[in-house]
Amino acid sequence: MKNLVKKFVKGAIATSVLASGLLIGTASFETSELAGTQTVQAASKKVSKKGVFTLSKGFTLKEAQNELRPEAARLIRIYGESNRTGKTTTFNKYAKNHIAPKTDTNYLLGYKYSTDRYKERIKLNRKSNSKKIIHLYGKNLKLATTSKVKNYNPAKGTGWATIRYQFQPKDFNAMGNVSVTLKFTKVKSGKYVLEDIHFY
Repeated sequence: MKNLVKKFVKGAIATSVLASGLLIGTASFETSELAGTQTVQAASKKVSKKGVFTLSKGFTLKEAQNELRPEAARLIRIYGESNRTGKTTTFNKYAKNHIAPKTDTNYLLGYKYSTDRYKERIKLNRKSNSKKIIHLYGKNLKLATTSKVKNYNPAKGTGWATIRYQFQPKDFNAMGNVSVTLKFTKVKSGKYVLEDIHFY
C-alpha cells in the first residue's frame, strides 16, 4: 500500500489525497436501530449534533457545512494532539459518540472503520516525519478555530453527502494543509446519518 504521508520537505508535511470511503446508495437502515446511547434526534436546525450527527431531509450543503464547521475545527485540534502524542483515545471517543454504528441489519461503515483508519494515519504521520516536525505540526494544528477552518468542495449524490473542510497550520506551506471529510448516508427516515470521518 502506498504511503499516505511522505517525508517532510521545505516546511510541509506532504500527504496524498485519498478517495473518502465507499459511496453508498440508500441504505436499509432504520434510525431506531442505532445501538446503545447513540440516538438520532430531531433538531430545529438542519443539523442535529446530539448523539449521532444527523442532517434533516431538507438540508442544503451550504447550511450543513456552516453548522458543522465548529466541529471540523474541533476535529482538527484533536488530530493535532494525536499527531503530537501518538494517542487516539480522544478521537475514538468522539467517533463512537457521533458516527452511526454498523449493525447486522444496515450497510453503514460504522465508527470502527473511522477509528481504524485514523489510527493508521497517525502512525504513518509519526513514522514518516522527524519528532521535531511532527511536534510542531501537531502543536500548530491545535490552533485551528472555526474562523480559520475553510469550507471546501462539499458534494451530494443519491443517498449520500460529503461535507469537507481545510485548515493550513502556521509555519507550513500548502502541502501541510489538513482536510477533514464528514460522510453522511441517507437512512429510511429520509434523514442522513454520519457514517465516516476521514482526514487527509
